[in-house]
Order: sequence, then C-alpha cells, then structure tokens
Amino acid sequence: MDLRLSECHCSFLPPLGQLAYLKRLLIKAFDKVESVGCEFYGNCTSTSIAFKSLESLTFERMPQWCEWIPNVAESEEKAFPRLQVLCISEGPKLKKSLPSHLPSLKELTITKCSQFVLSLRRPTTINKMSLKDSSNDHPRMVKLETLTSGGHSLIVQSCYSLDSLLKETEQPGYFHHMREPKR
Repeated sequence: MDLRLSECHCSFLPPLGQLAYLKRLLIKAFDKVESVGCEFYGNCTSTSIAFKSLESLTFERMPQWCEWIPNVAESEEKAFPRLQVLCISEGPKLKKSLPSHLPSLKELTITKCSQFVLSLRRPTTINKMSLKDSSNDHPRMVKLETLTSGGHSLIVQSCYSLDSLLKETEQPGYFHHMREPKR
C-alpha cells in the first residue's frame, strides 16, 4: 500500500505507524509540524511494531520541522524494521538526528536541510548516501561517525564542513567510486 499526504496545515502528523501494509509513504508540505514523535508511530502503548512493512519514507517541504523524536514507549529498535529508503527534503529547521536504529536502510538522501547534523552512531547497511544543500543562509555541517565497509556511494554537495569521517573510509576499496556529482 502506498500513501501520499500533502499540503496539510496540521500541527502533528497522523498516527500512521500501525498501518500494517503500508510500504511507501510520502509526507509533503505539512507546514505547521514542528516535531515528529509518538503520535506518528501510532498507539504509543501498543506492543505491535510501528511501520513494520514500510520500505520507503519521504518527507518534503516541512518548513517548521525541528526534530524527530524516537518512539519512547516501545524500544526504538522495533520501529521501521524494513525501511530501505529515507529521503528528507526542504526541512530548513530540522536539527535533531534520525532514529538510531534503521536496520534495513540502504539509501539515505538529505536535501536542503541546512541545520541538519547527520550522526550515525552504529554500523549501518547504507550503501548510497546523498547529502545536498543549496541554500546559502548559513554554513552546513555533516557529521559521519560510523559506516560499514564495502560497496558504498557517498555524495556530499554544497557542504561547508565535514566534522568527521572515520579513517576506515579512507582505506582503498571502501567506496567503489568517488566522483564529483553533476551540477
């Protein structure tokens, strides 16, 4: 099942986490949402797994979004067990990090989120990561702490500061291709 929600002036996202057959979700232009938290996961006291079938999640044009709060009622490690693609675009105020446990994530794209700091605290399955910011209002920083080795693609574009990129990424063969992205 695919679901597209757009141009809503709500302050909170609807409780979508308990939709058992949801595979692809696009949330676009929720102008008043400041945080994504417990309400998004669904029944916070539920023993079921939030977003258990979700494979692709996209957030676009969320101008007031500042933070993504993990689901504290259940172990965060249960949510999003099949999420493979995560795209966040045009969240200029988003500062806080992603959920820390996305065990199936293969592709991550962060675009036009000028205050976002990406921090990956544990080894990841990501093999394609794209970080782009074309706004000119203030410096951007990307913080990459841990990636697993082998077969990765990393694109960092219009980023003024890379805080840390571990030495293992500098080893031969860590990234198969390193090229300047097309502009």
